[in-house]
Amino acid sequence: MLRIFISVILCLAQFFHSVLADGLSYSDGTLKGTAQCTKVGSLFADDLTVLINGTNLELRKSGQDRPVASGTVFKASVQDNRLTGLCYFRRGERLSEILGKNAGTPDLIENRSGEQIVCRIEDLDSEMILFVVDGSQKQMMLSELHSISSANVFRFSAQLKSGTEADNIVFSSTCDKSLARRSRHQALGPVDNTTIPDRVIGFAAGMLAITAIAGIVLPLSIALPIASYHRKMRNRRNSQLNEVLVRRFLPRPVASPLRRNNNNNNNNI
Repeated sequence: MLRIFISVILCLAQFFHSVLADGLSYSDGTLKGTAQCTKVGSLFADDLTVLINGTNLELRKSGQDRPVASGTVFKASVQDNRLTGLCYFRRGERLSEILGKNAGTPDLIENRSGEQIVCRIEDLDSEMILFVVDGSQKQMMLSELHSISSANVFRFSAQLKSGTEADNIVFSSTCDKSLARRSRHQALGPVDNTTIPDRVIGFAAGMLAITAIAGIVLPLSIALPIASYHRKMRNRRNSQLNEVLVRRFLPRPVASPLRRNNNNNNNNI
């Protein structure tokens, strides 16, 4: 009986969920409607429903009155019957699950001129983005925004049916931790290729310096022991030569008269 009761409850939940998710429509640049979703960031759920009304987005679970997360939709477009866009999740009781391990990662925005700015996004609406750089609040029009990397910003996509409607939506994070970490707490100028040759030149200069040092140290480490050995051998030969010269040119000691008489007496005997 318990299994039957649980099965009935699950069927009813799926039924109401399918009724609620009646499709997401896109017309004249405006999103409106509902769609199913199973994953946003680190938040997994089989009964998630996405409700979009213009630029407002809410994530709801079946049987709950309040959204688990909400945010703002921007840069939505349709190409080849595929809907794409971005969503900035601002608040919600399950927001921490959506951010997951990316929470606290610095945000990175890039404008159309190629300037990349590491910052902290404070808010975002349908027209502009507010952010803080080194304690100063700044703003950028969304029309000037080229790309964005943030734990709170997610890409979404959906395949449209009949060209205007979709019933399932997929979210993926824009957070690029390696890029944000590389330029943490600094503003980068326009991206160009001059930094690559500079790095190559610096690397080559370092290798030349190492080669020069090795060219000095290595010969010395070999020459010094050899010179020491030859010096020892030269001193030994000089010492032997001195002994030979002393033996050859110094006069031999003369025997005393008493010793000569003793030698004669011995011979007479």
